[in-house]
Amino acid sequence: MNEGICFGGYKVCFWAAGDISMIAGCLGWQSAAFALWESFFCLGVCLGLVVLFRERFNSGGKFARFLADNSFSVYVFHPPILIQITLALRGFSWHPLVKFGIAAVVAVTLCFIASRLVLRRIPLLKRVFIKVSFARRLIFLR
Repeated sequence: MNEGICFGGYKVCFWAAGDISMIAGCLGWQSAAFALWESFFCLGVCLGLVVLFRERFNSGGKFARFLADNSFSVYVFHPPILIQITLALRGFSWHPLVKFGIAAVVAVTLCFIASRLVLRRIPLLKRVFIKVSFARRLIFLR
C-alpha cells in the first residue's frame, strides 16, 4: 500500500525525503522524536489560538450574546431535535453530505429558536439556564 495513503498529510511533508519508515511508528528514536515534536507542536498551536482569540476577538454583539446565553440549553436539548430532523430526512435518497448539511443548518436554527422561545420560558429551566449563563460571564470577565 502506498505510504502516502496511509499517512495522509505526511506525504506532503515527507515526499521529498523519500523514505518515511523511520518515523512511521517503529521503535526507533526518530519515531519517538517525531511523536514528541508533533505533540508539542499541536499543544502550542492550540494554546496559541486560545490566546489569539482571547486577545483579539474577545468581543461580540447582540447576536454573539444571544448564542452565548442559549448555548447550554442548546447543548442539553439538541438530541431530540436532531433525531427528529434526521428521521425526517431518512426517506430522501440524497447524498449523505447534502443530508448532513441540511440537517445541521435546520437543527442549529431550531435548537436556538426552541431554546429562546420555549425552554428558557419554563420557570425551573429558566432559573438553571440563567445561572449557568451568569456564571459563564463571570468566568470569562477580566
